Amino acid sequence: MGEKGGKMRKCTAGALAALGGFASGVFGALGGIVLNRITAKVNPKKGGDAIRDNYACTLFIMIAVSAVSAAVYALRGEYSDFSELPTVLAAGCAGGISGGVLCDRVNTIVLKGAFAAITIWAGIRMLM
Repeated sequence: MGEKGGKMRKCTAGALAALGGFASGVFGALGGIVLNRITAKVNPKKGGDAIRDNYACTLFIMIAVSAVSAAVYALRGEYSDFSELPTVLAAGCAGGISGGVLCDRVNTIVLKGAFAAITIWAGIRMLM
C-alpha cells in the first residue's frame, strides 16, 4: 500500500476511533465494541494472535477513553459518590489481570463467541 493509502487508512482509523470514543461517552460499553471492530479492520494480521492483539489494543484505547469520559462525568457533577471507587477499581484490576492471563489460553473461537454473546446480551438488556 502506498503512502497515500497508508495516510487514508490512518485517517479513517482516527475518524472511527473518534466515533468509538463518542459512543463510549454517550452509551458506555458501546465504545469498546466499535473500537474492537476498528482494530480488526486496521490490523493486517489474521488468525488467533491477531484476535488477541485486537482485544488488547481495544483495551488499551478504552483505558484512555474511559478515563476521559469519567473525568467529564465527574466535572459535570454527574457522578459524585466515590465511596465505592477503591473496591470497584481493585476488583476491576483483579478481573483484568485474570482475563489477560486467561486470554492466551482460551480458543479464539470461544473468545469470539463469548464476545458476541455478551454483546447480544447487553443489547437485549438495553432494549428492556
